[in-house]
Amino acid sequence: MMKFDNDIFISLSEEDISSDKNNLLVNNICHYLPLILEQSSNKKPNILNSSELNKSKKDKLDIFSKTLLFVIVLTENYLKTEKCINELDLILETLKQQSLRQENRIFKIIDSKKTIENQPKLLQHFINYRFFELDKEAGRIIDFNSLQGNFLEKALWLKLIDLTYDIQNSIIMEKNQDIELLDARKTIYLSKSSSDQLENYNRLKREFLHHKLNVIPRSYLSSDPEKLKPEILNNLKHSLLSIHIIGGDYGDLLDNSEESIMTLQNKIAAKFYEEISSENPHFSRIIWMPQKIEFKSKKQELYVNQLIQNINAVKGAEIVQTPIEVLKQIVLTKTEQINTQNNNDLIEEKANDDIRIYIINDKKDEDKVDDIIKYFENNNIKILASSYTGKQIDILNKHRENLVKCDAVFIYSNNNLQWIKSKIKDIKKSPGFGRDKAFMAKVFYSDIECNDSTLFDDDFVIFDKQKQFNPDRLSSVLTKLKKQNG
Repeated sequence: MMKFDNDIFISLSEEDISSDKNNLLVNNICHYLPLILEQSSNKKPNILNSSELNKSKKDKLDIFSKTLLFVIVLTENYLKTEKCINELDLILETLKQQSLRQENRIFKIIDSKKTIENQPKLLQHFINYRFFELDKEAGRIIDFNSLQGNFLEKALWLKLIDLTYDIQNSIIMEKNQDIELLDARKTIYLSKSSSDQLENYNRLKREFLHHKLNVIPRSYLSSDPEKLKPEILNNLKHSLLSIHIIGGDYGDLLDNSEESIMTLQNKIAAKFYEEISSENPHFSRIIWMPQKIEFKSKKQELYVNQLIQNINAVKGAEIVQTPIEVLKQIVLTKTEQINTQNNNDLIEEKANDDIRIYIINDKKDEDKVDDIIKYFENNNIKILASSYTGKQIDILNKHRENLVKCDAVFIYSNNNLQWIKSKIKDIKKSPGFGRDKAFMAKVFYSDIECNDSTLFDDDFVIFDKQKQFNPDRLSSVLTKLKKQNG
């Protein structure tokens, strides 16, 4: 992980903050964004903007290479100023040279519909944070520079809160990009919505994050179906439920396809539910629609009608047509009930069981751990054995379940270094699977010499060169387990 001196750089047109006709939007972003970030994270962010950087005379390339995230404030002044475009090119080139994912590090603020249409091609695939409103009744665009007083503060504040949540999520992702570290019991797959439901999408996201739930996908979804499918599946595997928001717009199309990103997400989620429902009865789906849908096209109207009638498309899903506030309560109640049941199950299991040790070994070493298993069983230690049967996802889920349930872990391996590394990594990630306590013991056991002790944390007990099983060698582990169990 690279270390960055600056948290955020705000790229803007100096004309927007220095002219006689100041751009209220740009000035308010520069003023309020740092305040909201500080309030929500209890830490003052290190933020620099274009005007400050130009006055400092510091080297832009050096500053950009040491900056984690970039907020690009696109206005008409920005787009027509060569200095701004050159700065943008340098930002994009810097990110490209770092070989890090750009979609999690660029936040693009749009101040008008005209700006969307004229934005640079290199920015078009990044998510638009629209800092303007559509007056549906009057059929006109309301930009934030024309708003005043409470109307301005409320509208701007909500937009900035959405932006802040996404910035904080990106900071977390860049510090730890592994989605597997998320607790799946508290993670919701909130399907990307069409533009007409963007406000409801953001309202749901705000509410869930406020209730300490994880919301995924966290990053921009590819429009390439071959890249998008594994992205969606990987996110679904680490979530408790998926929510699909259906509105009157068909949504953005996939590359070289007549199918939208929105419809593909629902299709994949339905198939995913069918495959894992027997093994994971807690995973569920919700398809939400407004009580009254204003269709933007016949294509979307046809899709919605077919969706309701197609059993496969709604497989495992509860179709909900309620006010958005009711949907929020349904989801919060559902997640609370499932987590309460999971906790009760674990408490009940613990009450009925003695100490449990998870023996982690490769399939080819099954016979080599027999004596170890018998030793612990003879001393009233319950064994959680490695599983190799079923689909790959079932094996993975059982492995994670064992890491949560067990009191101690015991790794057996002789020579598969990559396999050992992956299991140690899983142990470290176990809090993300739902583990809420420390292990009583961590043991590594091998018939051959362990040449790389740096693999293991200090709390690992290592038994190597164990060519012949000697039960006395494990007595210290047994004593430690029984002592901690009281």
